[in-house]
Amino acid sequence: MGFSLSVVFSVMRLRCCCQHRKVTNSYLKSMRCLHLESSRLITEQDFELTETALKRKHKGKLFCKSRRVESIYIVREEVANIVCDNIPADDATVLEINPGPGVLTRRLLDSGVKQLRAFESNDEFLPYMMKLQKEHPEKLTIIPHNLTALSSIAARDKVTRENNALSMFEGIRSQPWDSDPPLRIVGVITQRRYTFVRHLLFRISSMSGIYSLGRCELLLFLPHKEYWYMTAQPGQELSRYRAAAVHYNLFYDIEMLSKVPRAYFHPPLPKRPEKSIAKKRFIYRLSPCSKISPTTVTCTWLD
Repeated sequence: MGFSLSVVFSVMRLRCCCQHRKVTNSYLKSMRCLHLESSRLITEQDFELTETALKRKHKGKLFCKSRRVESIYIVREEVANIVCDNIPADDATVLEINPGPGVLTRRLLDSGVKQLRAFESNDEFLPYMMKLQKEHPEKLTIIPHNLTALSSIAARDKVTRENNALSMFEGIRSQPWDSDPPLRIVGVITQRRYTFVRHLLFRISSMSGIYSLGRCELLLFLPHKEYWYMTAQPGQELSRYRAAAVHYNLFYDIEMLSKVPRAYFHPPLPKRPEKSIAKKRFIYRLSPCSKISPTTVTCTWLD
């Protein structure tokens, strides 16, 4: 009886060892495949930024023709040059919205920006950012959040008692209001994400949010509907001259820098009849008025 039990235990032990070896081999095989795939992504031609290469790799994100997209990406050098030509040489930290494949990111780093934070929440584009970070480890910081969702993140922090919104701006020194801007936000705002601009617009009146750090400057491509609010004047129709228009005119010095065809951005619009103004993207510099004199400067994100 003892002999038979020892044989059974030996067989069971052997089966367990074999099964463990199979699981281990399977795990190692999958890890090797993942490592090879990661190496392939980093070492081969996946960083080619031609339109053909981008369409092959990111057709769903950059070439889906939809009127309701969450993010619009800069993939042409002409647009990146317009942005960089309008950034002065100062010590302001640059925050880039949705860098995507990194066309503007690379141009910003090459143009002499001292500190750049790239806000990219899409895993599909993170390899581009990681490659640029290896080339510029002291300049580029990757933050896996969508900066245009700042108002939602701040509201969520209020419930969860976390500091995700505050951590995005950690390490940026505050500046006196009459000094140079401590940070500069660049990128493209979609119609669906106009709430990001409104969030900043109504924070400036209380000197809260990013404006607790100083006169933060915005350099943004804005949709045509926001252009209507920014240029609205008293006496015009009520649908345009509202609280947003008053805030724009009261708190910001607004400068239109250039008009860029909408076709220069990705994803493209569907081929439908559009008003001529909708076929353009306007890039604006929004600088807070220096005449505003805040009584207190506190880092308040939620009130």
